Amino acid sequence: MIAAMIKVMRSPNRVRLLVGAVALLGGWISAQAEEPQIFRLSASLDKVIDWHQPLNATRQTVEESYASEGFKTNPYYEANKDGRRLRFSSQPFSNVFVNLTLFEGKVAVNEAVFEFDDEVLRSISMELASEDPRLSLLLKGQLGGDPSIRSLDVPSLGKITRVLWASDGVMVTLTGGGASSGIKPMLRIGRQTAMDHYVMVDGSNMVCASCDLDFLFQGAALWQMGTETFEKRFAETGYDKNIYFEWLTTAKDRARFSRKPFSNVMIDLRLFGGRIKVEEATLDFQDGRVVRATLSIYNRGDSGQMGKSEFEALYKACGQKVGQLLTVTPRQQLPGANTAVKTVGWLWTAPAATVLMEHNQLEGRGVPSDTQPEFVRMKIAPPGLRDWSMGASPTGLLSTNISKASLQKNVKRTSDGDVVIQGVPMVDQGAKGYCVAASCQRLFEYYQIACDQHELAQLFATDADRGTNSLAMEKSLDKVDNRFRTRFKPLLSPSQRSDRGTTFAKFVGMVKTNVDQGIPVLWTLQLGRAKEDPPLPSGGQIAGGHMRMIIGYNEAKGQFIFTDSWGAGHELKRMAQSDAAQVTDGLYVMTPRS
Repeated sequence: MIAAMIKVMRSPNRVRLLVGAVALLGGWISAQAEEPQIFRLSASLDKVIDWHQPLNATRQTVEESYASEGFKTNPYYEANKDGRRLRFSSQPFSNVFVNLTLFEGKVAVNEAVFEFDDEVLRSISMELASEDPRLSLLLKGQLGGDPSIRSLDVPSLGKITRVLWASDGVMVTLTGGGASSGIKPMLRIGRQTAMDHYVMVDGSNMVCASCDLDFLFQGAALWQMGTETFEKRFAETGYDKNIYFEWLTTAKDRARFSRKPFSNVMIDLRLFGGRIKVEEATLDFQDGRVVRATLSIYNRGDSGQMGKSEFEALYKACGQKVGQLLTVTPRQQLPGANTAVKTVGWLWTAPAATVLMEHNQLEGRGVPSDTQPEFVRMKIAPPGLRDWSMGASPTGLLSTNISKASLQKNVKRTSDGDVVIQGVPMVDQGAKGYCVAASCQRLFEYYQIACDQHELAQLFATDADRGTNSLAMEKSLDKVDNRFRTRFKPLLSPSQRSDRGTTFAKFVGMVKTNVDQGIPVLWTLQLGRAKEDPPLPSGGQIAGGHMRMIIGYNEAKGQFIFTDSWGAGHELKRMAQSDAAQVTDGLYVMTPRS
């Protein structure tokens, strides 16, 4: 079976996929031979594959090339009900065996599926009988040029290798794994897109696919891309949810790509013609069009620890590729004297885009000798854009120009009594213990401060599995006041024993006072000890310490309104104020000084 229908169910931090038994290639018209006689036939796919134009065959051509003379039912292929898929098999019936081959009988094929859009051949997918080292040479002889070779390490399966040729709008991919992996070698011919499947491993419930992000350097075409065009570009049939990206908000103003969006899905996210791996990418939309892209090329939480020499080679290679694409020389952005996390960057200003690439500084004045690689990130914006989101300034200082008075305009009151702060950006911390870093990134973005969760993870000494120590977090947030022109204040803190005597009325009053001013409250608590609406998803974090933000209240209903950093569906949630008081560990605010 080449592919299976996947049903996905997303929850914070962890995602479960439920795999159904409905085959994508299902619905075949089947028949039984009338006689128990054994038939041994031969069929060469060379009849309908012209490697100069491999998708040039029509459905009529394929049907005529494999006529079924003498058989009541065609022994070579089966068609689904609408005739858009033709499936060839080496054993279509229990008493029929077909020697299905390619390249003049040199390569044995178990199964081949031709998919059509009306009469236009969209793709050919072939499961090969075995790994054959000759096939790569045969393909090179027909297609010419050197292919790109990529590999992906899949838990429990080992390394999957894919050889890719792409030219004239057509992609040819040869995929295989080790002998013990259970992965059937696959050959696929399809229309060139930003993504392509590596393989669907029958019986393992694992989906592996690739996704190239080079469209982010297409200049004007990117800035004109709307949400509908974007969704069509990454549309994929056979899944109940998109495996390539997720919308982080129901308003569809921020989309996120990641390498492991679900527990049994791995996406080989790449940039620069497949040469550079990307851990995560977010696209921001405004008025329905792309206005910014942010890429995490490397971050310790997702990638694991990287050596300094490898890290240096990575950001240098990225810089060279950006320079070649934009054909301009960058200007170096040096860290400011008061920065909490020293960051080095390069800024390219070109007619196609403005690009900023940054990484944490590893050496130099004020940098500890044991500093380890933490992140390489890249931001792509329309040409000439130098707003707060790019974080670029001659001194390297990043600070907020938002005034406290201006924040009140973000507070909205509804007819049913809700008082809610609007405009707090959403991020998804993924499966990492980055709730503190992710919540703080959202707060800083709300104040128009360009600082992401991976930079903050270094500042907070966050462990990707265990999270952030609350006392270390308090000290770290206190450090960034000078850098960001903000003022950090613990309202209720484990470090202040006297806070334990805070009355319920005072507790509620502290939250309401800040919400009324448009100031979100950072809230640390113990999960799973109080009811909340909607309930915590069973597949995500349901217990233990956590940070979220309180962004509103409803006095008549006695509720707090809060948000989690888990993506779409977690923008606005509720808990009784009395319950919140019982499970709270700490309340913190960080406000603009002006």
